[in-house]
Amino acid sequence: MATAESTPRAARCDPFILLSSPRCGSTTLIECLGMHPELEVVFEPFHPDAGSIFSAEGGRPLCGDLQRDLAAFDREVDALFARCDGFKHILHQLAPILMRRLLRRRRPRVLLLRRENLLRQAVSNLLAFETAIWHAGDGPWPPPTLPALDVDRLASMIAYYRDSQRVFARILERDGVDHRVLTYEALFEGRTWPEQQVILGELFAFLGRPPIVDPARLAALQVALDPARQRLASPAIYRRIPNWRAIEAHLGGDANGHLVG
Repeated sequence: MATAESTPRAARCDPFILLSSPRCGSTTLIECLGMHPELEVVFEPFHPDAGSIFSAEGGRPLCGDLQRDLAAFDREVDALFARCDGFKHILHQLAPILMRRLLRRRRPRVLLLRRENLLRQAVSNLLAFETAIWHAGDGPWPPPTLPALDVDRLASMIAYYRDSQRVFARILERDGVDHRVLTYEALFEGRTWPEQQVILGELFAFLGRPPIVDPARLAALQVALDPARQRLASPAIYRRIPNWRAIEAHLGGDANGHLVG
């Protein structure tokens, strides 16, 4: 059997995109995919504040300009895929019309990452905005206090997550895009490392890559997927939110999920 370490780098497969809404574990997952020796990945190339290729710096056009100049958009996307095999994309960072053009023209494989518990997703996202703790390395940790969260704003975020996921899922289905759906819960919640390793192997196979067998890389993957690194995603954290009971009373249920329990 071929291994990741023995596959020639020149033998590239189809490009891929990791599509996700916020706080679904996409940062961790793209880091894991990037640990494969035959994958070069890019982190949110359409993000306006993260050194995006779609920025005013260096005379490159903004996303709004690219929506009006589709030829320029095509050139930028070609340049992006010339230097990577795939990238992570947060759904709101690019207009659906541009994403659909990209999908139709380049025919990438797509990993659609979503979260079943939309209430926890919204709470985690709003907490990240309020505390500036987005990733495992951000601090201080644990924060001394957590703020009360606006229930109406959380409701709007949940509605957006649900609608945007439906829109992009419909685009993938209608355009016949080769895609796979993965949930945050399936990858992170209650999973043992051997179970996570099986899931990763299936994802690499979907992307046309053999499994990782190098012990050092596997050890790094295990650390990356440790649920303890998901700092703003645990019942212990949710219970520290001053108005968590009001949030649960107003928004918790079968449709959105529950905050604790």
